[in-house]
This record gives sequence, structure tokens and C-alpha cells, in this order.
Amino acid sequence: EREQRSMVESLHDIALTINSTLELDNVLDRVLENLSRVLPYDAASIMVKRGDIAQIIRHAGHERFGSEAASIYDYELKIADSPILTEMMHTGQPLYIPDVRGYPGWKVVPSTEWIRSYIGAPIIFQGEPLGFINVDSTELDAFTAVHEQRLLAFASQVSIAMRNARRASELEDEVRSRTHELDVERRSIQSILEATGEGIIYTKDGEIEYANETFYQMT
Repeated sequence: EREQRSMVESLHDIALTINSTLELDNVLDRVLENLSRVLPYDAASIMVKRGDIAQIIRHAGHERFGSEAASIYDYELKIADSPILTEMMHTGQPLYIPDVRGYPGWKVVPSTEWIRSYIGAPIIFQGEPLGFINVDSTELDAFTAVHEQRLLAFASQVSIAMRNARRASELEDEVRSRTHELDVERRSIQSILEATGEGIIYTKDGEIEYANETFYQMT
């Protein structure tokens, strides 16, 4: 009951964070913080899928094992070269490895020799793979099937946050593009009005809003 209550509270806290901010980094930090309450880990990371590459964008715990934050954020992995990421992306299901040293698809990279068991889940939104959550432990067989389902629930929340952030970015681009178009149109119209030989004046509520140069010369 305590574990279930902690799970509900953690997901509720993440949902509140998602609804209160579009800052993806803040949401992901809160996700990793709450994840440690229901799925104890030594290190965890969240990767975003960019084309055929997966890149770590948030992480926790790796500094304890000699990894530098900057080097972690620089880490990129071609999905096709990782049997683990490829399997999760194709099945849409979490993957648990009780002993990574006995798993043929596991690749040891610098500063990860300490990892003994692993659990991961794909981040999917409406059928579209967006990334992955990776959780590592120094202990053998540290996780269970229950942890897989918990991680999948967290991945679902992350997918919503990622989609919100992407949509916000798309809207910003659309607004920026439309603003530029309107500015070009305004300057074009103003150039025409200034070049005409007729005096033109525009008033609103009895106040002059605009008058072209010809009107000033005429008056």
C-alpha cells in the first residue's frame, strides 16, 4: 500500500509539473527525482530520439561513478547499433536485463563498468517513438516486473511533456514566421504609400494615426 501510494503521489506530482510549465528540463528533472522514490536506482537518464540517433538530455547519479555532466550530455548513440534501444522501439515495451554482463547486446562504454543490471522503457506518444528512459543499478537482478510497469507509466508522462515542449516550439516558430511575414507586408504597403503622389491620411477616433510624406508637403 505504501508503494502504491508513493507511485500515485509521484505521478500526480509529475502531472502537476507538466501542467504548470513548458520548460522540459524542469519536468524531466522532476521525473527522475520522483522515479527514485518508486524505483530505486544508482543512475538514470532520459534520451531523446533525433532521427536515427538517441541523445541523453537529462540524467541523475552518474557523477558518483566518475562521469562528468558535460560528457554525459555529449553522449549520442545510433539506435541501430544498440540492440536494447532497437528492441524497445520496435516492441514499445520495457526491457529488463538482470545481469548486463550476460546480455549479448550490452555494450560497455567508459565509466559504465559499474552497471550490473538495467531496466529501460521507450517514450512513445500516439505511436511515435520520442526517446527512452534508462535506469541502472550496481546490484544484480535489482528490478522486477512491477518496476517495468512503473517505468512505463513514467515514460508515458515524459512523452506528454516532450510533446508539449515540441508543440510549444512549433507554435513559437509559426508566430515568428507569421510576424516576419506581417512585417514585410507592412513595410511594402508603407513604401507604396510613401511613393504615391497623392496625399493620404488615416485617422481613428478623430486622431491622426498615419499621414504620408505627400500629405505633409501639401499641408
